[in-house]
Amino acid sequence: MLGRRALALGFVSLSALAACQLIVGVNDEEGLLRPDAATADVVDDIIVPEDPCKKLHPPLPPTADKIPADAGAQNYVLGVRRFYARKNGEVMGYDLDGRCTGIPGSTTSDPPCTSSKGIMADADGGIDNALLTISESFAAFNGTNAGSDLVGDLVNKQIDLGAFTNLIGLFGYNGLSNDDEITVHIVPATGLSSVGCDGGTLPEAGPQWDGCDTWAHSPGKIVDGKDPVWTGAIKGYVADDVLVVQAQDLTFGLIGNELNTSDGMLTARIVRDGSGSIRMTDAVVAGRTPANELLSIVQLLELNGTRICESGQFLGLLRDSVCRARDLPLTQKEDGRGLSCGAISFAFGFEAEPVRLGTAGLLPDVTCDAGMTCSD
Repeated sequence: MLGRRALALGFVSLSALAACQLIVGVNDEEGLLRPDAATADVVDDIIVPEDPCKKLHPPLPPTADKIPADAGAQNYVLGVRRFYARKNGEVMGYDLDGRCTGIPGSTTSDPPCTSSKGIMADADGGIDNALLTISESFAAFNGTNAGSDLVGDLVNKQIDLGAFTNLIGLFGYNGLSNDDEITVHIVPATGLSSVGCDGGTLPEAGPQWDGCDTWAHSPGKIVDGKDPVWTGAIKGYVADDVLVVQAQDLTFGLIGNELNTSDGMLTARIVRDGSGSIRMTDAVVAGRTPANELLSIVQLLELNGTRICESGQFLGLLRDSVCRARDLPLTQKEDGRGLSCGAISFAFGFEAEPVRLGTAGLLPDVTCDAGMTCSD
């Protein structure tokens, strides 16, 4: 079960109330491209009006005139320092299916799939993100405030202990505000190997985030050696200081596992410190993941200090909450074909800082399987 999931957390479409919430992400900054809804078109001699719902998508690639011919190329390794399943009560994410499902007045308000549970409305901008709905269910189970971030708290606890995070490799990047093609890798880090710029200090105090923390990587993801070889390359670009990665398959480590994601995307604002290093802020990972895949991850969450899969107290409620959250087909090419909803949309955020790459380590033992599935 280990090694077949990824921290691409996914969670249902938001309620109509969520559609009124703010959108957080790199596209909120002034000067970034915010694609308008499709302009009016003619289909079978019928004029199709412009959709008043402006769908939120990542920035487009930079034009050639923005890229210096002699910019060169560099490699960077960053580690996720902070993770957010929800941030400041705002809605993170992007439109994943080209629709503004359930939003009044939209010409694309129809759902992308069928569900016996009923389809709930997207957030403003057509954002698909079931994370808030499921997070609020977790909060209710745990007797905490609906605005709390139980998923983020658990992930950040692992990071602060030096137990688990994600490494992000940016290769062939010119280090400037615009680059039309870079290679991106996302690899789970299985533990902190050492801290200190001399590389000789044991990590009892956790990561220091001074650029010298050394993290072991997940086995099989990188071939160790003098020049380590990273596997799982994804193409991306940087447009006006925003990294954009879109891939049919994308993974991200979470709670010692990997959750598989289809039609995934990652955006992040690139910040340079003047010394040649970079960091990421306002990062958003979004996509869709099979409901059963998500169940195998969220059962590892702790409620009242005990893992859900170990206590059994909330298993039924958790399964119902996740299964009701199915709002998308498994892949984008299946949208609008009348298929049953089998996947859950998601989005989460993170911040990342420079780190050093260690050698392969062992994945933490988080085996705990309650055998939950969505049966209908």
